[in-house]
Amino acid sequence: GLPVRLVARPVPVAPPPADVRRFRETAAEVRFAWAPQPDAESYVLRVARDPDFTDVVHVAQAEESEVTHGYLKDGEYFWSVSAVGQGGEHGGAP
Repeated sequence: GLPVRLVARPVPVAPPPADVRRFRETAAEVRFAWAPQPDAESYVLRVARDPDFTDVVHVAQAEESEVTHGYLKDGEYFWSVSAVGQGGEHGGAP
């Protein structure tokens, strides 16, 4: 068979864990950022309402190591990011 090589999992940078934002106190946009991975061709960001990612509310594919998302409704959110390698291999993320 062909060898499989997984891309390293990106390290989340922003927003920091346990970051609480109030809609009326901050801009409606949230910047998600992570440490870039040298073997990554792109990244997939997932935002969910639960830590198990069964209620995913946003998925974005990006070539850079950050995504800005606007207008999330009031509530608690969880996010993860996976790196996508040259052959479509994913590193990390649920």
